[in-house]
Amino acid sequence: MSEIDELADVFGTPADRLIDPITGSIVRENDPDSLYDSLERAKLAKATIDDWMKELKYQLASLCQDYVQAVIARQSGDPSTSKTFRVRGQNRTYKLEMPGDYWDYTALKKAWSDPEFAEIREELLAIDRVKVQMRPFKKAVNTDSDDETWMRFAKIVEEAFRGPSGSPMVSVDESATGKQSKGSK
Repeated sequence: MSEIDELADVFGTPADRLIDPITGSIVRENDPDSLYDSLERAKLAKATIDDWMKELKYQLASLCQDYVQAVIARQSGDPSTSKTFRVRGQNRTYKLEMPGDYWDYTALKKAWSDPEFAEIREELLAIDRVKVQMRPFKKAVNTDSDDETWMRFAKIVEEAFRGPSGSPMVSVDESATGKQSKGSK
């Protein structure tokens, strides 16, 4: 017979009723203070666990990003070449999906609408919302020209670039079993 069962026999409370999982003590169901105290302990424990989970997710994402930066440094130095990276631990392989790029759509719309750029706007922009055509944009960033209109237009588009937005998504890549569990965001 367990200690809880013995206490339950002494106090006449069934062992499967209102045992505080944090302290292991019996919560007296007819005592509002006992119920409230147990509730407060549960709230505190939940908040502590939630904070701990957020910190662990942050640390995992940071660690994976450090590995990714090392991979990028070994490669071309261009993080835009791949948005997905894998980091292999001893027990699991983690898949890190980098966030998408963010653009200042107000500036892009202004550049698209400006009559001065009507002849050349489709070289770098496309209408979806006003979407940047990435291949020509990347070339334009490293292009010099005597055409001042083109250079001003390319500069407006370049200044609209805000880089990746959001946090990377980390998940466990269990491709051998065909299962995948989502991680932090």
